[in-house]
Amino acid sequence: MAISETNRSEVITRANYRCEYCQTNSRLIGMPLVMEHILPKAAGGGDEFENLAASCYRCNEFLLAQKPTRLTRKRAG
Repeated sequence: MAISETNRSEVITRANYRCEYCQTNSRLIGMPLVMEHILPKAAGGGDEFENLAASCYRCNEFLLAQKPTRLTRKRAG
């Protein structure tokens, strides 16, 4: 199942329009933030709001290369 636009929008708003890992503002990145599953779908994670993090492309790619080791997500606010 795809992530709903409502969930995507709420996650980005919760993150203050910043990557939840490196805290870079999406306007500085010049690319839209992507949705990262905190607990990967392959490990039983779902598309729920609580399991999603806003991520810049670079952090998302870094996390993919690091699995199964994961960074701790920094929460905005």
